[in-house]
Amino acid sequence: MSEIQKKIELLQKIAHRFNEANIEWALGASMLLYFKGIISEFHDIDLMVSVHDAEQVRTILSEMGELHAPILISGIIAVISVLVGTYMTSSGIKNCK
Repeated sequence: MSEIQKKIELLQKIAHRFNEANIEWALGASMLLYFKGIISEFHDIDLMVSVHDAEQVRTILSEMGELHAPILISGIIAVISVLVGTYMTSSGIKNCK
């Protein structure tokens, strides 16, 4: 299985867990551009979630794999690095299912 396929499957698992928990989230950056056919590869998974879901996101991602960087929650932005990519949280994102 290719690295891209592994990351797509990981996104599906994360999306399933986030949707089960009613977390507001959206895909961003290079993976979004990949799915839109704008670029031919991506290196990580960038997700945006509402700041009020940040702790729940941290818990879910921690359960799914090892955290590689500390969780930084400052105002409206938190950065979580887990498994194969970086997950960014931000406020005001609509639920993307």
